[in-house]
Amino acid sequence: MLIGDSTPECRECKLCRSGKTNLCGKIRSTQGKGVLPDGTSRFRCEGKELLHFMGTSTFSQYTVVADISVVAITKDAPMDRTCLLGCGITTGYGAAVETAQIEEGSTVAVFGAGCVGLSVVQGAVQKKAGKIIVVDVNPSKKAWADKFGATDFVNSADLKGQTIQEKLIEMTDGGCDYTFDCTGNVEVMRAALEACHKGWGQSIVIGVAAAGQEVSTRRKFHHGMTKSCMCTNGTSIPSCHRSCVEGIFSYSS
Repeated sequence: MLIGDSTPECRECKLCRSGKTNLCGKIRSTQGKGVLPDGTSRFRCEGKELLHFMGTSTFSQYTVVADISVVAITKDAPMDRTCLLGCGITTGYGAAVETAQIEEGSTVAVFGAGCVGLSVVQGAVQKKAGKIIVVDVNPSKKAWADKFGATDFVNSADLKGQTIQEKLIEMTDGGCDYTFDCTGNVEVMRAALEACHKGWGQSIVIGVAAAGQEVSTRRKFHHGMTKSCMCTNGTSIPSCHRSCVEGIFSYSS
């Protein structure tokens, strides 16, 4: 069985060989144009050419991808769930475990309680974080946050006379050790940065903002350290699948 991976790994380019990132550059230019590495599209509809989506086009029933954009896993993997390992789960879990490398006892805030955010929570639980705060404007997400191991839930829409940054700083005695944006909203990205602890806080930006949007902040708040995270390397997908099978974290929920 194969899983499509929109962030491939050629193991040959400068980025892959660096050991510092998984943002492989081998097919980035053609993938961004919606075509395969040879510059062609393999999709047609009613005589018209269709572009490929993120190098995988896995919303279609059948697809054609570059050889470096698929990862092999075990044949007995459940097909209705393992698709999440191609991006959502591995992105969030990897951001917590690999990119941030959360330490035991750390304070963590996760903005957005979707698939990616809840996977960050699972990673934080795995790393034994001391406080895991989930922030979302949807009150129904509290039950999901609790289920996946969050210690606190804050609905930022319910705050009166206080910003979410101020609330998180109050809850964590000066700010969070790690914050994660899982929304792609630049205002949320700013809030995540400004909720970091002075001197050592790290804000991991997972969400992808709309084209042309920028993140801004005032100088007095820029006391944290920022990291940008995308999907984990394709080679980690099989190990993530084994972790699901072994019950280390869940993709069934």
